Amino acid sequence: ENLDFDKSNSFSSGYMLDNEIQDAFSIKLDDIVCETNNWEDCTYSTEHNCGHSEDVKLSCRNIEWGKEGFVLIDENESVVTESNIEGLLLWNGGTVCDDNFNKQTSDNICKELGFDKSASWSS
Repeated sequence: ENLDFDKSNSFSSGYMLDNEIQDAFSIKLDDIVCETNNWEDCTYSTEHNCGHSEDVKLSCRNIEWGKEGFVLIDENESVVTESNIEGLLLWNGGTVCDDNFNKQTSDNICKELGFDKSASWSS
């Protein structure tokens, strides 16, 4: 079951899980660009030029349940079910690369996950 958040709390990139575990995921999204507050208006590529050292880790706040597509998992590979907990961002079972990732993008993804809004971010 996926989370339903509104906006991001913070994000960064790099390895979060044991390298072997994280490397077992394929990279599914790259080059996400969001210029509005709606995920539907964002552009992205399902082809990538990334390594897992660029995987997005994201923390969101104010949880609700219900959206599909994105999910956050913690270092134990469990779905993040609480606000303000950093997780590895997955989309359709694969990781998300940090190329072009910014505050607008993280806010839109957190909205898709059902969180409230961003408190801070870095990459």
